Amino acid sequence: MRNIIPFLIILMLLSSCSRRLLPLESVRDSIVERKVIEKVRDTAVIFYPDSSLIEALLECDSLRRVQIKQITKISSGKNLLPPTISIKDNIISARAHTDYRVLYFQLKDRYEHLLVKKQETIIRVKEVNVLTWYQKTLIYLGKLSVIILIIFIIRKIK
Repeated sequence: MRNIIPFLIILMLLSSCSRRLLPLESVRDSIVERKVIEKVRDTAVIFYPDSSLIEALLECDSLRRVQIKQITKISSGKNLLPPTISIKDNIISARAHTDYRVLYFQLKDRYEHLLVKKQETIIRVKEVNVLTWYQKTLIYLGKLSVIILIIFIIRKIK
């Protein structure tokens, strides 16, 4: 029992608070904002006039009915087929002419805007009360002198 008490005293003196280093703290944050903008616009597609042509020789028969004897010329336009001819009751009809036409419709233009905001905060821990080498030396010498003093007291008691 007598040897345990000095041993415990020495252990208590040798155990001291250890210095803990605080970790560096960093915070990173990013915000992604996506905007889709749709614009509706009106537009017109214009179809220009077009025409086609047919020339034919006509002849009357003995019953006084008109008949097509010979087709001399046929031409079609860019967007138009040759005309259609019909003879009905001695009346000839040919149809194949287009007028100026406009087609209106709406277009949607879609724009995508991507905005990335990055925020980076780095907090560095800075020690304020840092001991100098002289102060550290005095602390170690103080610990050493306490140990020597305890050893000296233990020897005097024995």
